[in-house]
Amino acid sequence: MAIDFETLAARAEKRVAKRGGKREFVMRIKDDKDIVIPKPDAIVSMQAESAKTLWDQLRVLSGKDFGRILELVKGKDIQVVQDLITEMWEAWDDDSHEVDGGKEA
Repeated sequence: MAIDFETLAARAEKRVAKRGGKREFVMRIKDDKDIVIPKPDAIVSMQAESAKTLWDQLRVLSGKDFGRILELVKGKDIQVVQDLITEMWEAWDDDSHEVDGGKEA
């Protein structure tokens, strides 16, 4: 059996649109500009899934804002980073944690 890639991609985009996930994660920072992180594409999502540490997951997902986020979490409990990553995925309405081979807690 063969499938046309464009058909597959269109079907996936339709499912994503139906779930209603946001295209970006916005984190408000008091007395500073917001941190806006776009929804990861397939490559970035897979890189985040394969990351072995919270550091690597955060680095992959936050991209250019990694340094700003590090400054914010400095001196905080690691739970802050764990919650931040969870909030990102929830904002993007990602369900990979429910799919075989998806994120593991």
